[in-house]
Amino acid sequence: MDLRGSPLARTSVALALALAGVGCGASAPSTPRAGSTTPSVDARGIATISVAALAERLAAPAHRLAVYDANPRGIYAEHHVPSAIWVDYDGVSREVLPADPGTPLVFYCYNEQCSAAATAAESAVALGYSDVSVMSAGILGWVRAGEPIETAPLTEADLTPPDAD
Repeated sequence: MDLRGSPLARTSVALALALAGVGCGASAPSTPRAGSTTPSVDARGIATISVAALAERLAAPAHRLAVYDANPRGIYAEHHVPSAIWVDYDGVSREVLPADPGTPLVFYCYNEQCSAAATAAESAVALGYSDVSVMSAGILGWVRAGEPIETAPLTEADLTPPDAD
């Protein structure tokens, strides 16, 4: 029996994320109203995008949007926005971003208190990317809104500490 997308699965995911207690630190950009599709801009000049607006853009046929998850790999593996790519929030470089600096980019992390997505977005802007947003509601807001999630199994590289040789 496949429970993905069911109310029970969404509730379980939201509870698991809440219990994970993975607040990322300093405060992040303000969150646009829940149904808003108009982006706002935070004090750093980074645009914010609501869950509803991101879901709408992802649903559009032939969308040209790159979405990046700046959560720890374990959270990404368990729950991420469909098509999102994991990125180390403090390791954003041209190698992990699209070749075209005009490609719209959206970064997110855990919730409104997490600053990892804003840090990653600032790096993208510093690299010359011009259409950069943060979904400050994070994966927790995405799940609470009932949007679909994907999972990805952890690889051996994910389980190996960086200093292990």
